[in-house]
Amino acid sequence: MIRMGRVVLRNFKNTEYGSIAFPTFSKTISEGLQGPDIVGIYGQNGSGKTSVIDAMGVLKCLMAGEALPSRVFDFLPCDGKSFGIELEFLLDQSKGRVLPGGGVDCGDNETSGGPWLLSYEVEVARDEGVGFYVAAERLKAKDSSSSRAATVILDVRVERRGRDFLRLDCSPSGNWGALFSGRKRDQSEFDLVLHLANERNMSMVFSKSVFSRIESLYNSMADDMELLSKRSESAFHRILEPYIFLVPEIAYNAVDNMVVLSTSSHAEVVLNYLHIRSNSAMLGGGSHSDFRMNLLAPSVLKESRVASFKGVIAGINMVLDSFLPGFSLLVNDLGRETMEDGATGVRVEVLSKRGEAVIPLRCESEGVKKLVSITNLLVGVYNNPSAFLAVDELDSGIFEYLLGQIIETMSQYARGQLLFTAHNLYPLEKLNAKSVVFSTANPSNRFITMTGIKTTHNLRDVYLRDLELGGQKEPMYRGTNRYEIDNAFYEAGQAMAELDG
Repeated sequence: MIRMGRVVLRNFKNTEYGSIAFPTFSKTISEGLQGPDIVGIYGQNGSGKTSVIDAMGVLKCLMAGEALPSRVFDFLPCDGKSFGIELEFLLDQSKGRVLPGGGVDCGDNETSGGPWLLSYEVEVARDEGVGFYVAAERLKAKDSSSSRAATVILDVRVERRGRDFLRLDCSPSGNWGALFSGRKRDQSEFDLVLHLANERNMSMVFSKSVFSRIESLYNSMADDMELLSKRSESAFHRILEPYIFLVPEIAYNAVDNMVVLSTSSHAEVVLNYLHIRSNSAMLGGGSHSDFRMNLLAPSVLKESRVASFKGVIAGINMVLDSFLPGFSLLVNDLGRETMEDGATGVRVEVLSKRGEAVIPLRCESEGVKKLVSITNLLVGVYNNPSAFLAVDELDSGIFEYLLGQIIETMSQYARGQLLFTAHNLYPLEKLNAKSVVFSTANPSNRFITMTGIKTTHNLRDVYLRDLELGGQKEPMYRGTNRYEIDNAFYEAGQAMAELDG
């Protein structure tokens, strides 16, 4: 099980510094809790809320071993050289405890030691003003039940100019130097895969090729254990074993359990593309597949996937009926055809049904289509303690009363984690004050939780009062005035009239 704990942003878009922690993180470390963990981010337009979702998208991409997309360049501040993200999270390995600095305990007693407190830091730098590259990464691990300091597993630093590498350092140098002692070929191949991963804008910690190279080294050293020097054997147990057992867990979790929905994901719905994430790992299945349907025309699915798709729709219908009473989805089978690769395909169309009325799903509102697209993900968060869902503008297109009921249910009964941004204030009445983060007008301290909140307070009323009168440790609103707005509308109209004249 993996649980997100705290994310820190440095010079990310318009956020010089901002830190957000999940409310149960400290309790999870000490008590091993697996209860609901919800964070809602509220604040003024342009105050950094979306930055958190974008940062989680960067982390998911890197930890899943994927190349960063070109739009990451837009996250670099215009007047800065780099941005940094740090993620603290917990890992509880029920099939074997990783011991940073002491090997791996594969005993049956899952309660002895742990969970493991991990930290992953990444810095992305501007490259000659026209591109970017991963300039630094560091993975640390610590047994949260131990008083020992965290162990740096792998720390990679890169300096580049275009495609030319000026410097690439790997540390802890003493430990990694000991691992490659007398293994020059392994060292050269390791350096090569690090360079290739960096050139492709991929993580050098979670890259599949880097892991494969380190796994080969691990197997070779394990076979020659009796021949290793004390220094090499110490490095083997101190950093190589933890790396081999930790990295796959983190990577698989990023692929199977971590979903980040940006505003561009919502835009797909507006354009009549329905992206249904069939994530069986959300329910403990361990694998995932997505269905991206063009609602403007029938889609062709491989025959082997049709049963899975219908199963997903059936599961979605069980929840949709509670969201929209009397509403359900139908899968219209339009017959078989041969696909380009020679496989047998089935033409399907997604329909919506209300009572006896059946219409194409494309004719429904954007709000209904959005609910359809996220329902399966909410099911995952409700059931799986490792599920993590980040959604930008969760409230967009969803009736506020229904949204409040969904958030209230999740905050009381969900087993996974939900991070969302919103402008609708109604959910503030349904969430615990510790689950609500407010963006501020101070880029150097971008996110805060409210102080002085009592159980009898209505958080929504307190927030609106503080917007007007202040009272928190940071300004929460860059002031606007309705009379100034009125005057601005008038003057803009006059100026436009002069241009037309």
